[in-house]
Amino acid sequence: EGAVETVGEASKLATAGFTSSASALSVLTTALNAYQLEASEVTNISDSLITSQNLGVMTIDQLSSSMGKAISTASAYSIDLYNLESGYISLTKAGVSVEESTTYISSMFNELGDSGSEVAGVIMEETGQSFGQLMKSGYSLADVLEILYNSVDQDSEEAGKAANAVINQGLDTFNNNLDKLRNSAGTTERAYSAMTNTTQYATERMQNSFNNLAIAIGDDINPTVAQFKNGIADITDGFTELITKHPAISALLTGAAVGIGGVTLA
Repeated sequence: EGAVETVGEASKLATAGFTSSASALSVLTTALNAYQLEASEVTNISDSLITSQNLGVMTIDQLSSSMGKAISTASAYSIDLYNLESGYISLTKAGVSVEESTTYISSMFNELGDSGSEVAGVIMEETGQSFGQLMKSGYSLADVLEILYNSVDQDSEEAGKAANAVINQGLDTFNNNLDKLRNSAGTTERAYSAMTNTTQYATERMQNSFNNLAIAIGDDINPTVAQFKNGIADITDGFTELITKHPAISALLTGAAVGIGGVTLA
């Protein structure tokens, strides 16, 4: 049941995120496994990923191919997916590619979490807790970076490339994006509905359905299917010719469709 739910959500994420089902499934399962989440969380993950795409300068496809390393490092230091995604948003908005963002973010997490590093010592001195403990207790990444920022007299250059990008984009902006990610329920469904409510999608779906039918029934009956498709094409061509000669028909059909839609929504 969990597998079916995950694959179904991956299909929607692929359509909404301009990527393949395989890539969508990859990033979803990577997040589930890294954070040891139940399959029931897959929709929440998908919603936050689409929100990341909307707020940052990145696509689901790019995240799928690059995010794995950063996810594993983040989970090791109790950094939840939302903080990680907000980091990607800040870095990509600053002009850093998704691939480079992954490297910079992973490096920042390792330095913040390494008990022997200078910045880890500052965090412990200022708060009495390690980076991982702070994240586990509910601090955001921006909250921790603010502590470091203030400890170096607000010199962001000393905080590292990823931290510098987050700080320059605004720590309040980071936390605002974090709230949007945490409250992103329904984002995938809305994006999926918008993407599928197009003539192009309907045409591709019809073609795929015909192709699948041809494969399923085999060569013997395919000539019959071809005749059926040609019949539909003939009807469509005739209807197109009729509308070309009488444009008022198009306006009439549009009005009827709007009326039917209104009745359905009511």
